[in-house]
Amino acid sequence: MLADTWRLAVVTARPGLARPVLRDLPLPERTGPAWALILYSATPGGYAVADRPPRVHLLVPEPGLLERALAPGKDGAR
Repeated sequence: MLADTWRLAVVTARPGLARPVLRDLPLPERTGPAWALILYSATPGGYAVADRPPRVHLLVPEPGLLERALAPGKDGAR
């Protein structure tokens, strides 16, 4: 969480570094999209846009720690 907060602070201080993207969030089977997206929206730098398919808006294209935890073994991009 601290690393994601740092990335958000850097983007806020230097808006030219932001590269906003919309991305589908691949979730493991039996992971409810509503719970995952609520958790995702509570983290810095991203928020939920839709639940079918689970889609998030990010300030930077690299996956954060929570995204990597929700989708282990994937880079988070589709």
